[in-house]
Amino acid sequence: VGDRPVAAFPLYLAYVPICFLSGFLPLGGMEVLYVQLLSRAGGLGPEAAALSLSLMSRLVQLIWALPGGLAILTGQIALRPPGGAEEPAAEVHAQV
Repeated sequence: VGDRPVAAFPLYLAYVPICFLSGFLPLGGMEVLYVQLLSRAGGLGPEAAALSLSLMSRLVQLIWALPGGLAILTGQIALRPPGGAEEPAAEVHAQV
């Protein structure tokens, strides 16, 4: 974000992890924080550029999640242990 990428890099390294941590906020929370920190507080460029960067971050997160989602949907990763075995804690309580 901005016209001085080398000078902006330390601010980027400081602000982007904070913005990623805000990703658990309801939809729009991370985007607002990107605009507030990168555009307004950091003065690194226009608000539209900070918003675009935040949306690209969301897109990267979705792309990272695709392989795991596809593995579960195709059945390559089982969500339950094979054979339907119960939890060991249930057997301990039954023996007592």
